This record gives sequence, C-alpha cells and structure tokens, in this order.
Amino acid sequence: MLRSIRAGLLTAILLAFGRAIGDVAGVLLTTGFSDNLPKYIDEPAATLPLAIFFQLSSPIPEVQGRAYASALVLTIIILIIVVCTHILQSKQKNRR
Repeated sequence: MLRSIRAGLLTAILLAFGRAIGDVAGVLLTTGFSDNLPKYIDEPAATLPLAIFFQLSSPIPEVQGRAYASALVLTIIILIIVVCTHILQSKQKNRR
C-alpha cells in the first residue's frame, strides 16, 4: 500500500512546504529588522529578504557586499530545494 501512495504523499509534502513558505513570507517581511544575532528564540532577527533589502539601500560598499552574499545564500537554498525535488521526482518516475 505504501508503494501506491508514495507519489501522492511526496506531492502533498511539497505542496505543504510551499504553502508554509507562502503563509510565513508575509509575516517574516513585516516582523522587523535587526542586525544583531539573537541569543533567544523570542528576540528579533533579520530574515534574508528583509536583510537584502535594507543592506542594498546602504551607501557603504561592505554592507552592500553582505547583501549580495545574502542573496547568494538565498538563491542556493532555493536551488537545493528545487534540485532535491527533481531528484525525488525522477526516482518516483523510475519506480513506476
């Protein structure tokens, strides 16, 4: 039975992951911005999109460099998610 529901289960997990990211994105962009690393879970912290936005608007070249590094990290995270999804999808097609 697990073999027959595997493709649907993978699709459900990916849809749930996308939904969670979409629902949380608005909250993360409006929670505020802090350059300090949080020591506790309830302290404010910078989200990557918001950090990129604020750092790119800075006139200091070093801060803008951090923004480009943050953008690269965000791009790599998304790339890893997409590649893992394609690998899992190709494994599912080969098993059919």
